[in-house]
Amino acid sequence: MENKIETKQEYKTKKYWTRKRVTWYVAIPLIIFLLIGTASAVYLVNKAKDVVDNAYESVGKSDKRDDVVEPLKDHVSILIMGVDESEKRADAYGDAIRTDALMLLTLNKDDKSIKLLSIPRDTRVYIESRKKMDKITHAHVFGGVDSTIKTVEEFLDIPVDFYVKFNFDSFMEIVNSLGGIDVDVPVSFTEQDSNDKQGAIKIEKGYQHLNGEQALALARTRHIDSDMMRGQRQQLVLEAVMKKAVSFQSVTKLSSMLDAINNNFKTNLTFDQMLTIAKNMMNTSIQMEKLQIEGEDKYIDHIYYYQPDMENVLKITNELRAHIGLAPTTLANLNKHRNDNIAEDKKPAQKPSKNEDKPAQKPDKGTNNNTSKPDEDADLEPDNNTETKPEAKPDDQTGQQQGDKKPEATASPNPGTENNANPKNDNQTNNLVSPSPNNGSNK
Repeated sequence: MENKIETKQEYKTKKYWTRKRVTWYVAIPLIIFLLIGTASAVYLVNKAKDVVDNAYESVGKSDKRDDVVEPLKDHVSILIMGVDESEKRADAYGDAIRTDALMLLTLNKDDKSIKLLSIPRDTRVYIESRKKMDKITHAHVFGGVDSTIKTVEEFLDIPVDFYVKFNFDSFMEIVNSLGGIDVDVPVSFTEQDSNDKQGAIKIEKGYQHLNGEQALALARTRHIDSDMMRGQRQQLVLEAVMKKAVSFQSVTKLSSMLDAINNNFKTNLTFDQMLTIAKNMMNTSIQMEKLQIEGEDKYIDHIYYYQPDMENVLKITNELRAHIGLAPTTLANLNKHRNDNIAEDKKPAQKPSKNEDKPAQKPDKGTNNNTSKPDEDADLEPDNNTETKPEAKPDDQTGQQQGDKKPEATASPNPGTENNANPKNDNQTNNLVSPSPNNGSNK
């Protein structure tokens, strides 16, 4: 029972970094690099190569780079995208899926250090594909990976060299391929499953063996305690996954884990590039510094945004640029699109009405009974530019009645119910000892 959750005071004392999705999604790329690095058998090497080749989708060189970069000889950046996308959601909403998490990772090849910046999903930024300021999570809805990369590059004035995009299915499949994980569950709870079926997951407090759906529910549920404790629950789940993953040395188990991630992620990293990163991570102790954007909660036209402190963004940007060998940038470069919206930015803070912070409702097919839509789908503002709309999006949502059917990603403009207030925590550095097949340690 070593996966014991700490008290709130112990948690604060150790100053754990608790942004709620970062460690959650970073673990999946680490697992992939781990699998590739440990695939010593010829059969596994070939299979790992096939999995990565199948996931490969090129996006071209960043416009902010003069030359193409390589992990073996250059400092590089990797954008990690976590999307709330199961097979059922993909069938229902197509490409109109938000990024549930965005993290920019920079890797310095000389000292093997990593800097990891989390970008809150509601951060108000300029989205080129919309030609307007909006939540950064909406960049993926209006242009997919390309739009998200472009938006992050313009927001931070940093090149995005590579990307890795995952969905919930990948994590569940990994846990299931491990035969489940053992976690000391801190509290009994009931939660919806990955397909949004209410009350489908019921887990009792105590030491439990969890399958993929249950592990995902434990890490995602937002109703049983605070954001701080939610972050620690995710840490418990990931520690259990990593510990079990590195304990497997059999060809059969490693093969099943490769099957689990196959078709559940996309990347523009080649197999050789991933292998380079994997070897660097497994052959040395890595320093990872986690960075956090400061800002404030803000309502504009009764829609919730996270308004970044651009002075803080500039400081972080130049820290990341220096980490990958680039010269500093200026506040003017970061604000070139924001200046066009300065009048809107200076609007006094608004509060939502009592009805506006309720999640939007989506009707069940063939019935008049409504079920709650996921919180993050309650705030997508309609777009008047039809060229940038997903095909599934109606031209005008303002006239739709509650019983009308519409895609989940195009709900009427209500404020997001998940008001992500980012505490201004100090940036922290963690020592990561890279796991090897014979070492059960984890970060």
